[in-house]
Amino acid sequence: MSYSVQLFDPSVRDKVAAGLALDAIEVPALHPDAVSIFLNRLERYGYRLVGVTPFGQEFVKSVGAATISVLVSPSEISFSASSQPAIFEALQDASELSDRGDLALFDPQEDRWLEA
Repeated sequence: MSYSVQLFDPSVRDKVAAGLALDAIEVPALHPDAVSIFLNRLERYGYRLVGVTPFGQEFVKSVGAATISVLVSPSEISFSASSQPAIFEALQDASELSDRGDLALFDPQEDRWLEA
């Protein structure tokens, strides 16, 4: 079972709350300051950079025998995990790392916005 959560600019959440479908919204780029702060905090949570592509930066963190992957792209940050302990930790980390209010946390499996 694979599980993912996504972080967006808060304006995306506001547009969805106003009635627009997420897949119909042109997702804006994340604010550079929000990304910079997120990346600094991500390192402190034990994530390490494993790759850089034209699409973004990829980070991983080991949770027992499992891993959590984080992809940071210009308009979205996504966490993904595939085992129960890693899923729990990915949800917790995503929530804590979006607690400043400059990122909005979306759970596509539940089709709902989560509070940090």
